Amino acid sequence: MRLKHIVRFGLLLTLAIANNTQALEIKINPSQDTFFLGEQGKANININIDKESFGGTFEISYDSHIINNLNFEFLSSDSLDSYGIQSEFSKVEQKTPEKMDISFGTLSFSKGVSGTGLLGILTFDTVGTGETEIVLKDVLGGFNDFNSYQKQHVDYSSANISVVNSVPLPTAFWLFGSAFVMLFAKTRVNS
Repeated sequence: MRLKHIVRFGLLLTLAIANNTQALEIKINPSQDTFFLGEQGKANININIDKESFGGTFEISYDSHIINNLNFEFLSSDSLDSYGIQSEFSKVEQKTPEKMDISFGTLSFSKGVSGTGLLGILTFDTVGTGETEIVLKDVLGGFNDFNSYQKQHVDYSSANISVVNSVPLPTAFWLFGSAFVMLFAKTRVNS
């Protein structure tokens, strides 16, 4: 009798895990980890939606003293259609100087949002030196399953970027030249 309960519990646990293995991921991939001050940066926002979703809204937050003037451009309408995303339900809203909301989804009754690939491109200006984390997270209730209407768990990634001062070219020549002269002088003294 006890074995029967253990087997039953194991089967229920397996079904529960199998039911929740469907992934919904939203990832940010910057073009590089380090940018020069005054440079324009770029990052891809990618989605991986295995189980159909109605869509939802996520937030991008960042340090506006390091990066600023964020702009997000969705892919073309044809590309969004391939994911089941209706462009009229896709919007970007700058909430505060350090937060931006990105929404996408569908009101179709036949097919939800699904697929893997590029959602759009985020561009920004580097305005201060230092490090900042670009954080993605749920906002306004997150995402909902297309069939069950239940809240979906989303795996978000964040990105750390550094902004550094560039060494001006004449200064770099002076530094390299003086090091070369010192090395030459040291080898002459030693010989």
